[in-house]
Amino acid sequence: MFSKQKHLEDPSLIDIEPVLGCNLRCRMCHVSFMKEKVKYLDINGIDFSFCAGKVVTIGAVFEPFIHPKINELIDSLNKVGAKLVIITNGHNLNRKEIPALFDSDLEMVTFSFDGITKETYEEIRVGGRYHQTIENIEKFVAHHKPRGTKFAVNFTILKRNLCEVEG
Repeated sequence: MFSKQKHLEDPSLIDIEPVLGCNLRCRMCHVSFMKEKVKYLDINGIDFSFCAGKVVTIGAVFEPFIHPKINELIDSLNKVGAKLVIITNGHNLNRKEIPALFDSDLEMVTFSFDGITKETYEEIRVGGRYHQTIENIEKFVAHHKPRGTKFAVNFTILKRNLCEVEG
């Protein structure tokens, strides 16, 4: 016989993957080998109140900022006071495309960026534009750094960019 059921605590970390796909075809990434078309999370009708006060990671595996309703998703999370952690390649990261993100109080942002030089970056990040991405990241960091947002860079070491890594 069962005694009283034990109530599980609510999670303190929630991962939302709004997209199954990416805007780039990086040489080392699984997305480059996917045969499926890009799929988007249908956010219509989702009550995001379950994210209130929680840390919410957006884009742990794919590029979240290609979702056509990413502003609505971020705005919904902002309204419930979610603490956002973002992982992005930074390629589409600008105020015009994603104004809700610039209005967010972000806990942390990780930029996936492989290559110090334009040549290396664009060879690894197929479809990426080095100068545009650098400009997006610089403006984004300048906007959010005074708010206390933490930043990190994810740099995958490959044979092609090994010479750009200091020992």
